[in-house]
Amino acid sequence: MAQKFYTRLTKIGQAKYANAKGVGEQINMTQMVVGDANGRQLTPDQVQQQEAMINQVRVGPINHAYKDADNPNWLVLEQILPPAVGGWTIREVGIYDDQGDLVAYGNYPETYKPILDEGSSRTSTVRFVLMVSDTSAVTLKIDPSVVLATRQYVDDRDAEHAKSRNHPDADTKNKGFARYATLAESKKGEESKAAQTPAGGKAQLDDHRTEKEAHKAGQIALTEALEKFAGAGTVQAVLAMLGTGALKNIGNAAGELLSVGDFGVGISPSQRPCHDIDALDLLGRYYARGDWDEYKGDHPFNGGYALDVIAKGSNNITQTARVDYAEGFAQRVYNNGWRAWEYFAGVTGAFGSTGSGSITIPYYDGKTRRKLIIQMFQRVVGGPGTNLHDVASRYFNYPIAFPSRCHKLLVEPLDDPDSAVEGSEMSSALESYGRASGSVKLTRVRGSNTSGTETLILDCLAIGE
Repeated sequence: MAQKFYTRLTKIGQAKYANAKGVGEQINMTQMVVGDANGRQLTPDQVQQQEAMINQVRVGPINHAYKDADNPNWLVLEQILPPAVGGWTIREVGIYDDQGDLVAYGNYPETYKPILDEGSSRTSTVRFVLMVSDTSAVTLKIDPSVVLATRQYVDDRDAEHAKSRNHPDADTKNKGFARYATLAESKKGEESKAAQTPAGGKAQLDDHRTEKEAHKAGQIALTEALEKFAGAGTVQAVLAMLGTGALKNIGNAAGELLSVGDFGVGISPSQRPCHDIDALDLLGRYYARGDWDEYKGDHPFNGGYALDVIAKGSNNITQTARVDYAEGFAQRVYNNGWRAWEYFAGVTGAFGSTGSGSITIPYYDGKTRRKLIIQMFQRVVGGPGTNLHDVASRYFNYPIAFPSRCHKLLVEPLDDPDSAVEGSEMSSALESYGRASGSVKLTRVRGSNTSGTETLILDCLAIGE
């Protein structure tokens, strides 16, 4: 079938096109014109001769221009005719450049464009296809503020946009497209417009773990205040308060810090017993209980005690046993065999400035611990109108009750009796009683003065256990 409809560059259009290709310029096509050709339907031959519009009816901007997808040398130009324009039949079309010259012309299938006043109207699209050998020499200028778009065009562009990556970028306030940061960007931490991936986060943490100064001690805060480090708010502050002991290793060698339990320090007696005392040659503290049946070896006491062992070598060992620090201790040494225990007593108590008071001297009778108690005190007896014979029925307490018995009581008057006879009788009576066995808690003082005029101050010394 012979071609009925034809478009071409006009002579001026051909000249501009040739010049554009030669000097590297472009033809700027800006407007499309339609006409009714005064009612004639042009043939292709007539189109070849036509250099101007026969009867243009409307000039408007190009709404859409693109290269044909199947024919890369085809330029497709479109113009939208809105419902308000019309009342004529389209038979010819043309293209103006930005200088107002008609650079392309062609005939068009006879198409009537109605208007609303005629009772019917529609939006029409006029499509102009121009074939050129080099489309780069043609620039299609479209003013988006004045052009209209077809529904199909809008749908196509919308679908194309939805599939494209031409969307606004997301930010901290708005949704949008976001690019994932590379591992290098994640580690560097300077990219503010890229999203973090799990792999990037892991890479950051891995690098963080290997950094020597990930967090300095002065930056790490304590979870809560420590009572023993008052005022310290960071790890660095706590370290500054630690003494030299914090620099020592834990152990039982020279220069090391003992841990709880080393050498019996800080543990209960049952955790470090001394059943077989002759076999204990390791430095430390050991414990014996009086209710144990499995005692072995030469124990210093029959009851419970604490034992300290000092070892200066396998043949130089000292054992020191104590029941009470105030009551003395027992000690023996090992030198090619255990020697006998030696017992050392401790003394407690004191005499005051007036001579009154007491001292307790522990001693050992074999392995039995005893206490020797010596006490001095004063007592006043008699007085005006008192018969000293009545004193014989009086008792007075020792300052300290002897737990067992009183071995010796010495009593001496501190003032003179009324007569030599009276004094002799009193002294004889007191001396005689001092040699007798004393009461456990009371001393009875006797006298023979009957005149009732004497007051006696007695200075007493008692020895017992």
